[in-house]
Amino acid sequence: MSGFNAAMSYNLEYALSGTYPAYDIDFSKALVSQGSLPGALNPEVTSSTAGEVEYSWEDNSDDTNASENDKVLLVVYNPVKKKAVTIVGGNTRISGSQSITLPDSFTGDEVQCYISFGTPTQSVVSNSEFAGGVIVS
Repeated sequence: MSGFNAAMSYNLEYALSGTYPAYDIDFSKALVSQGSLPGALNPEVTSSTAGEVEYSWEDNSDDTNASENDKVLLVVYNPVKKKAVTIVGGNTRISGSQSITLPDSFTGDEVQCYISFGTPTQSVVSNSEFAGGVIVS
């Protein structure tokens, strides 16, 4: 099963509540990827630069199965606009940070932020982690 399909299966069971047509999403329980690679260590998000979300994390490339060459995968989801912005194969695990530029229309909205890692070929990924919600500057 692909990382996306595994995450979708998980989300249907654990992150959705309610009944049709009134579903709710618990963003803190949702996954955007699922796999065996070690995830991000202590991820944080901020938005101090207009139109950007800045992610940071601690280097855990010395964990079993992790590598300093693993690439970050970022997802910023805007529930109001029902749109997501992603980076796949971004900075390396050892870099400890990555910014993502968002559309101007996201300014002032609260967005939900996720982070995971993949091998350089994205053949193995980690479970995503909810990095938090942040209001876009």
